[in-house]
Amino acid sequence: MIIALHGITCVGKTTVGELLAKKLGYPFYDLDLELKKYYNDTISNIKDSCFNFNDHEYNSKQGIVLKHILSKIQKNAVIAVSPIYYTKTYKTIFLKSNVFQIVLEDDPKNIANRMIMTDDDDNIIEDYIGDFKEDLIDVKYFISRYKSGFDKIPHCYNINGQTAEFAATELAEILKDNPLAPLLSYRHFSSWMNDKLKTKLPAEITALNLIVYEVTTNVHGDEIESYDLQLHGYETFDETHEDLTINEIFNGDDDIINFDSKNLTHSQFDKLAISMAQQYVKIGRWHKQDPALRLVITPLEEATIVIK
Repeated sequence: MIIALHGITCVGKTTVGELLAKKLGYPFYDLDLELKKYYNDTISNIKDSCFNFNDHEYNSKQGIVLKHILSKIQKNAVIAVSPIYYTKTYKTIFLKSNVFQIVLEDDPKNIANRMIMTDDDDNIIEDYIGDFKEDLIDVKYFISRYKSGFDKIPHCYNINGQTAEFAATELAEILKDNPLAPLLSYRHFSSWMNDKLKTKLPAEITALNLIVYEVTTNVHGDEIESYDLQLHGYETFDETHEDLTINEIFNGDDDIINFDSKNLTHSQFDKLAISMAQQYVKIGRWHKQDPALRLVITPLEEATIVIK
């Protein structure tokens, strides 16, 4: 498995990534270090070489180096990916290589507390004494800047103020147990559900049905298998009916959530989808819905199941 760790500056990508790689017995790559090796220059100079510090040009260079890293990987690896604003730079590359992507998050104050500064030669300034308020402002800016890109990555791990050792140990256990564990996938699902339910549902809807689909996408001639979830609304909930729901009011064909994971069988993804739906009812914003509203899910290999 190739694992890519995303996140803003100083969230812990490199420190956690190195520890995680050791625990899994995988080689470790840091995009910034590989970028400097590839162009034989400092990060500062590479950025300066881009016209007016053009994000697109710099991100393109990062993409070239990511391809170079992937070409060296035999089977398994952990890659710490420095922030990339233009997600197209890595999305297709990682999709074709079946890279498992995780966004590392933490409370902005925790990140600000471990901010470091480097000089023009990329050396850490050891005696740097930062202004916490200023550092916190910077952290919040970077979180906002890269949010739209990170939100497209389905898997997330919140360090939650823990040590890098703790985070790496927990991530290693999760990934060994199930590479699409709900702990990592739930954020993507929860955000999508929140968006779907933020407007008031038509009064005639009595049940919502999450439907699982398997999809095949052609990426530059390669067929990539993945899974979609769609949310449909129904007028009638009937436990005696085979599908439990009758008389569709709306369907979610135009607003789906995708999980780009061809390494999961149908039954494994069914289990994941059911688990996320149960978790959303338990700890998500489902409680803001009408108590009478029912939620069911139609997996790929099982009959429709009542979640709530």
